[in-house]
Formats: sequence, structure tokens, C-alpha cells
Amino acid sequence: RRKLEDDPRQPRHLLTVRGEGYALRTSR
Repeated sequence: RRKLEDDPRQPRHLLTVRGEGYALRTSR
């Protein structure tokens, strides 16, 4: 799961790696 963190263009994937909520707030 390092590709998701290396991909700044896919902030949505971060929510699956960091947690549902933190990414959702930064994504918007």
C-alpha cells in the first residue's frame, strides 16, 4: 500500500489507508 501514499493525485485512496474521515475532509 505504498503506491497509494506515493500518489498525491488520489487523495481518496488515503481514506482507506489512513481512515475514513480524515481524507474525506482534506479531499474536499
